[in-house]
Amino acid sequence: DYLDIIARKGWEAEIVEQLMHHLSTMRSAWDVLLCEDMPDASLMHRLLLDAASHYGLLGSAEISELCPKLTLPQSWNTYLQMQTKKTRHEFRRREKALCSEFDAVFETIRDEHNFDAAFEEFVALHQERWNTQGEPGVFADPSYRAFQIEAARRLFRKGLVRLNFLKLKGKRAVGSYAFARGGHYALYLLGMGNTDGARKYSPGLALCSENIRQAISEGCRVFDFMRGSEDYKYTFLARDEPTWTITLFSAGRFSLRLSRLLLALALLTEALRLRMRKEVWRLKYAANRHGVFSWTMARHCLKSLVETVRDALQKSRRPLQPRYVHHPAASFFNGARMKDKNHRQQHLTAR
Repeated sequence: DYLDIIARKGWEAEIVEQLMHHLSTMRSAWDVLLCEDMPDASLMHRLLLDAASHYGLLGSAEISELCPKLTLPQSWNTYLQMQTKKTRHEFRRREKALCSEFDAVFETIRDEHNFDAAFEEFVALHQERWNTQGEPGVFADPSYRAFQIEAARRLFRKGLVRLNFLKLKGKRAVGSYAFARGGHYALYLLGMGNTDGARKYSPGLALCSENIRQAISEGCRVFDFMRGSEDYKYTFLARDEPTWTITLFSAGRFSLRLSRLLLALALLTEALRLRMRKEVWRLKYAANRHGVFSWTMARHCLKSLVETVRDALQKSRRPLQPRYVHHPAASFFNGARMKDKNHRQQHLTAR
């Protein structure tokens, strides 16, 4: 979810300067430099535009994602006091009900010998969660699934992975896959299977609460919900932090409009390809569940068509931004746009 130019600390400005100098001397060899999902806290996206302007390269900065983050206090009790009285009551009611009715137990995988089997179980929970909603899920592609498993195994050996489960009546019903490093705890993926009637007590939220409790106990100061503005993240007091896409063009002022158009067409083509692959999966799922010739199937097709057209129109207006970036915070970030007198670059600032 976060990408950046890799640089030794203290050398960022020198590296960006050398990079821009190199690109400016070989303009005929490249058209567009697209640096996506650069963290707001990174120096790089600010340095890039300044250096690009110095070498006469035209560019822009746009918000590409919103990543909600929670600043953690030193204790769980302090965190609860940050919540409203109603939310504190809901936390305790949920925990008490899950423990009394479903013998809920929080489990963290710590033994390397148990990791592979536990991660496969998490993958199954994640796929079940999304498949029941008619979505393919992250692990639908076999090659990507193999990569994730290998990466998770190696990171676990280095102590960077937190693989947690909420067990209900002795069975792993909800799972979470997170990373922890340098006081930063990042919740990456969730999975949920058959919760045996416990859904009314929001076991997924209960597991998120336990992840936050774990992060605080480990001395972490930031709990990162990563990309996506799902409502549940804000119930935990998370606040949006943007990531940025920096776009630089080698073209001169007169051919800049054409370069922007070609880039937009390339982005829209890729978005359409991904969307169609997703819609084909949804169509197969709906057909298997409801039958090809049924009113439910007809309604599904009509709804998908309307959503696809609506999203395509939105994407055509802002090809670099995902369609969900409509949270009120985004309007603040996007409203802070400035254009310099020479029209050579655009800065979006959230400071």
